[in-house]
Amino acid sequence: MWLFATIGSEDGRKTARTLLQYAIGQIWNMTLLPDIAFTKGGKPWFPDHPECHFNLSHSGSYVLCGLADTPIGVDIEEVVLSKAVLAPYIMHLSELTRYRDSSDKIGLMYTLWTLKESYVKCTGEGITYHPQTAMKTTVFDIGVGQTVTSNRKGFSFKTFSGKKWRAAICVKDEKEIPDINWVLSSNLKKEKQL
Repeated sequence: MWLFATIGSEDGRKTARTLLQYAIGQIWNMTLLPDIAFTKGGKPWFPDHPECHFNLSHSGSYVLCGLADTPIGVDIEEVVLSKAVLAPYIMHLSELTRYRDSSDKIGLMYTLWTLKESYVKCTGEGITYHPQTAMKTTVFDIGVGQTVTSNRKGFSFKTFSGKKWRAAICVKDEKEIPDINWVLSSNLKKEKQL
């Protein structure tokens, strides 16, 4: 499993495709970006390479790409204070209790949001059904050292954070999730020229 991220200044969707091209070139030695199809739930995949799983996320200037040999979901979110009002709509009652007692409400809300989003992206469900159902029925507990446990068995999770962003990874099965490889946007520009 491999994780790549960048901070871009362009359109996030375009940067995400460029980062994906860079990542598959580095890991799977693919020189061209294969055709991408989408499942009913909106999950992207390579029809000509179904063994190569990937997922993308972008928010603001942050872009995240995950590659794996098993289903993977990634989410990155730029921390924006105005989104804190979403907490009651996405959290299970046990999570809301921890949220209300937390000294870092914004950080916890974004960490839970990215965990939940990474899960529905990994499963391919997306948020195609009622969003509150999707978010509130997936419950997380974040322990010492950012250890993540969930009521969703058969998946592994990991969270990441920076001063202005939060991210989470979900992968099918019990797997160790590596750290993110940050790629300079100048390296991506070189990739686009090839």
